[in-house]
Amino acid sequence: MEPHISASAALYSPSTGIFDTHGFMKSLEFEAKSRGVIFSYATEFIGLTRQTDGFQITVKDEREGTFRFSTHILINAAGLHADKVAKSAGIELQDYTLKYCKGDYFRVHHNKGRYISHLIYPTPVEESVSLGIHTALDLAGGLRLGPDAEYVDRIDYAIDDTKKESFYRRCHFFLPFIDLADLSADTSGIRAKLQGPGEKFRDFIIKEESDQGIPGLINLIGIDSPGLTSALSIAKQVKNTIQPFV
Repeated sequence: MEPHISASAALYSPSTGIFDTHGFMKSLEFEAKSRGVIFSYATEFIGLTRQTDGFQITVKDEREGTFRFSTHILINAAGLHADKVAKSAGIELQDYTLKYCKGDYFRVHHNKGRYISHLIYPTPVEESVSLGIHTALDLAGGLRLGPDAEYVDRIDYAIDDTKKESFYRRCHFFLPFIDLADLSADTSGIRAKLQGPGEKFRDFIIKEESDQGIPGLINLIGIDSPGLTSALSIAKQVKNTIQPFV
C-alpha cells in the first residue's frame, strides 16, 4: 500500500483521512444564517456582567465601537481565550487554566508529495502531548510534516526555521525518501490544552455551570484539534445541555 515508507509493521485505519476545514466552516455559516443566526465578525469580547436572568455582554466592533447585549444563555467557545471568558463570568477554578502548545509544520518539496497516499503516523510515545510528527496531506495533493509540540507562553505563529533538521531526523527513519533540502517552513497552530508540560492527559471540558452558581453558562474549554472533526457531536451535546434554559 505504501512502498516508499520504512516500517516493520503498521496498523491500517481505513476511516482516517483529511478534512476540508474551510468548506466545513462555510457550510455551517450558510446553514446558521438560513436559520436567522447573526454573525458579528471582527468583534472583540471585552467582558460580561452577571444579571439575575442571565448575562450582559460587552464587545467592541471595529466599525461600531463598544456595545452591549443581554442573553439568558452564554456558550463560551472562545478557543485560546476560553479560560479568560470563564473567569470573567466568575469561574475561579484553576482546572480551567489553558496552556498554549504550539505546533509547526514543514512542507515537503512538491515532487515528493506523490510518494505516499495515506496519512502516516509514527508509533506514539506514552504520555506525549501529541501524536508525534506525521505526514499531513492537503486537498491540493501537497505533503507536510508536523505538527511538533512545544509549550509557549504567548500566541505567536512565527515558524522557527531552525527546526528543519530536527523534523528531518524525526521522520527520515520511516520516510527515507525525504531529504533535508526537501523541507521548508510552512505554517503553525496553537493548541489550547488543559494539561501542562509533564502532566497527564486531560479531556475536553463541556460543562453547564449551575453547580458553580452560574446557570446558563456553558463552558467549552481545552478543545484542541480533535474538536474540529467532532464539532457537530459537541454541538448536539451543548444543545441537549441548554434545553432546560430555553
